[in-house]
Amino acid sequence: MQDICTESVSPTRVTANVVDKSSIVVRWRQTGTISLFTYILIYRCVTDAPKVTVAPRDQRVADNGIVSFFCKASGNPAPEVYWRKGGRRVATGRQRYSTLNMPHGSVLRIEPVKASRDDDNAVECVADNGIGEAATASAQLNIYPEGQG
Repeated sequence: MQDICTESVSPTRVTANVVDKSSIVVRWRQTGTISLFTYILIYRCVTDAPKVTVAPRDQRVADNGIVSFFCKASGNPAPEVYWRKGGRRVATGRQRYSTLNMPHGSVLRIEPVKASRDDDNAVECVADNGIGEAATASAQLNIYPEGQG
């Protein structure tokens, strides 16, 4: 979804300035040869809570293999997309976990997968933009022994 703002301009004498969470009010004065006006420019921006549009899929992978999960989300403003595993946010830069962030989405890569650490854990994609509740989608990671494909 694109940013959508509507604007209205009106010459008036203003005594109050009311701004809500989704409005920006800009005031200025313009002088002319006839009179003095205060112009109010009101931007009302449409905001949308985040929504996962492409959820990660369950994966089955061999022990010591490589697995990637993909997630995409929408919202206005564009949500931050990040990953949780075992209920905790995946720390980027750890040896086995890496993320690739892109506009409106993210990829989580686990290399190598370790059965002793990763089996039967849900991987969760989280999309949050501060509007409403964060959106989540999860996938299951199932690991089988090497050589048993």
